Amino acid sequence: MTVKTVLRRDYLKRLRDNKDDTRFVKVITGIRRCGKSTLMAQFADELRSCGVPDDRIVQINLESIAFLGLTDGKALAYHLNSVVPKERTYVFIDEIQRVEHWEVAVNSLMVDRDADIYVTGSNAFLLSGELATYLTGRYVRIDMFPLSFREYCELHGDDKHAMFNRYMKNGSFPMIDPKWDEATLHDHIIGLYSTIVLNDVMTRGGIRDGEQLERVVRFLFDNVGNPVSTNNISEMLKPLSRQTVERFLKLLTDSYIMYEATPYDLRGKRILSSGSKYYVADTGMRNAVLSFVSEDYGRLMENIVYLELRRRGCSVLVGRCHGMEIDFVARRGDAVEYIQVTYSMLDEKHADRELRSLRAAGDSRPKTVISADRLTADFSDGIKHTNIVDWLLDA
Repeated sequence: MTVKTVLRRDYLKRLRDNKDDTRFVKVITGIRRCGKSTLMAQFADELRSCGVPDDRIVQINLESIAFLGLTDGKALAYHLNSVVPKERTYVFIDEIQRVEHWEVAVNSLMVDRDADIYVTGSNAFLLSGELATYLTGRYVRIDMFPLSFREYCELHGDDKHAMFNRYMKNGSFPMIDPKWDEATLHDHIIGLYSTIVLNDVMTRGGIRDGEQLERVVRFLFDNVGNPVSTNNISEMLKPLSRQTVERFLKLLTDSYIMYEATPYDLRGKRILSSGSKYYVADTGMRNAVLSFVSEDYGRLMENIVYLELRRRGCSVLVGRCHGMEIDFVARRGDAVEYIQVTYSMLDEKHADRELRSLRAAGDSRPKTVISADRLTADFSDGIKHTNIVDWLLDA
C-alpha cells in the first residue's frame, strides 16, 4: 500500500525559524509514527531546494539496518566524526533514544564541527537524565502530534464534515488511510498500538506483566476526559498498587500515548494535586482498542480539541471554580482562553450547565463553547459558540 504524505507546514516553520542557530539542538518529540521522520526528510528536501549540497546534509535513521551498529554514544560519535565535514553541515538523527548516552555524541559534534543538529525521539526519557548535564539550555524542543484536521483534509480530501467523522473514528496517524476497509484499518491501528506499547512502554519500563499495563491503558482510554487519580485507578483495578499505577502513568505519558491535563483552581490560582484528566494521542487507537460506540462522541471531541490546543502551542489545564469545571484553560504567552467542549447545545438545560461553568470564572478573558452543532450563534454576554469543524480549520 502506498502511503501518501502531506507537508507538515507548522512544524516546518518551527524548524525554519531555528535553522542555522547552532547553539541549540532541535529535538523533535512525539508518539511513534506521528510523522517525525517524514518531517525531517521534508526539511532536508527544503534545504536542497535552497541550494544546500547533498554532502552537507547527513541523515541517520537509527531504525535502519544500515545503522544497527550505532548502539552507544561512543560508536555514534566516531561515525559522525567520519561523515560530517568541518564546514556547515545539517545533521538529522532519527529515533536517537535507541543509542545509549547519545547526548555524548551530540555534545561532541557541537564542539568539534560546525553542525546544525536535528534529532527525533519517541520517548520523553531522551529529555531527562544525562541530557541535563550535557545539553541543559542548549536544545529547542518541538512537540509533534499526529495530523491536525487541516492536514488530514489536505491529505485525504472530501466533505469536511464527513472527513471529521472519519478523523474522530479512525484517528490521524499519517500512515492510516481512511479509505481502507474496516478490517484493514483495525489491523493497522492495533498493530501500531501493540508496537508502541511493547517497544516504548514495556521494554523501556522493564515490564514483564503486560496484562497489568493493558488494564491501566484500557481504563484510561475508557475514561478519556474524566477526572481520575492514582488512588481511584488503583481502587478500580485491584490488586494494582498505587505505586504501580503511578509508574505506568509515567511510562505512558513519557511515551506520548497519553497526555495529562492537570486541574487548576481559578480562584486560588494554584495547581490541584488530584483529579487530572488524561487524553490519548490518537482517537483511532483508542477506538480500535475499546471498540467505537456513538455515546463517546462528546469525550472524543474533547480529546481532539485538547490535542489541537497543544498543536497550537498552548499549555492546557482543567479549570475548577466554585465546584464547577471548565474543560480547558488554554494559555499561549500572556493570552488565556476558557473553552467548553460538548456534543450539542440544543438542549436548554445542558446548554445552561455548560454556560454556568464558563461564567463562574468571573473575568473578562475570552470564553468559547465548541460543539458539533452546524448552526451556532454567540451568546449575549460575549461567550462564543462555534462548530468544532470550523474551529479546527480556523487555525
